[in-house]
Amino acid sequence: MCAMDAIAETRPKAVVAALPEVMAAGDKGSVITRDHAVKATVKLAVNKAYARTVLPLRHEQLRTCPVNQLPMYAELVASIQSVQHAKETIDRFLETSVATC
Repeated sequence: MCAMDAIAETRPKAVVAALPEVMAAGDKGSVITRDHAVKATVKLAVNKAYARTVLPLRHEQLRTCPVNQLPMYAELVASIQSVQHAKETIDRFLETSVATC
C-alpha cells in the first residue's frame, strides 16, 4: 500500500486500475495500510480525470474509518477538496460524526 500511495501522483492510471484491490486491502489491513489507501485516493482526487471516481470512495472512508482516524482523514480530504464537492463531503463528515458519537 505504501507503493500505491507513492505512485498515485505519477502513475494515477495504474492506481485507479487497482482501486478495488487498494480499497479492499485498506478495509482489511492495518491502520497503516488504511492510512496509505486514504492518502492514495486523496492524491488521485487532485487529478480532475479521477476526482469523480474517488469522491464516493473518500466519503465511504470517512463514513467507515475508526473514530481516532477520522480527524486525520478529514484533514487530508480537506487539503484537496474542491468547492464543488465541499458541501457533499461536509454532509458526509457530519453524518459520520453523529453516527459515531
